[in-house]
Amino acid sequence: MERVFIGFLIRNGLLTRFKLLKSAFQYAMNQPSELKHGFQKNKLYLRGFDALMITQMATLCFEQCIRRHIRTNVASEVSVRKTNGYKILLLSGSLNCLIEPMVSFLGADFYIGTKLEIQSSTLTGMSVGPHPYGKAKKKLAERFCLQNGFKLTESVSYGNEYPDAFLMNTTGEAVAVYPDKLLREWAEKRNWRIIC
Repeated sequence: MERVFIGFLIRNGLLTRFKLLKSAFQYAMNQPSELKHGFQKNKLYLRGFDALMITQMATLCFEQCIRRHIRTNVASEVSVRKTNGYKILLLSGSLNCLIEPMVSFLGADFYIGTKLEIQSSTLTGMSVGPHPYGKAKKKLAERFCLQNGFKLTESVSYGNEYPDAFLMNTTGEAVAVYPDKLLREWAEKRNWRIIC
């Protein structure tokens, strides 16, 4: 979702490719130990933007660009789970401002995403708290379940890329949704359901 949002900001003249490249370079120079995880935690491209404006742009991006790409079978899957009494947690490395419209659209009960640091209503380009990705996503799910009286072993997890397997291996049921190649292979070996 965040890649779509970056493109949306560029197309709307709010973000330049130069600023995007500069933020990637600054991140690489200042956070070299994080590069093994890629640039998922890099939010420097948002530094200096008004937080409310970015939230509004994220909502607009969801409505204009992201919503139409949510596949009907995935939305139906969430709806069936809710009908069957499940509580829905969206756990994503995406920005909270991008997840919030998705929560409303799908009718999710909870969400955990990447929270952006704000100082005097301006984004600093830093995130707050752990980035929900890979092993950190699993730890956040464990903490959420503990704090809210749920059990991972009685939960269903959905994932679309291989790092989601850390969490998916710990839940009672795991479903790969339009998975990348590695997650598809992992899911097939474990006889997980695959939605495509």
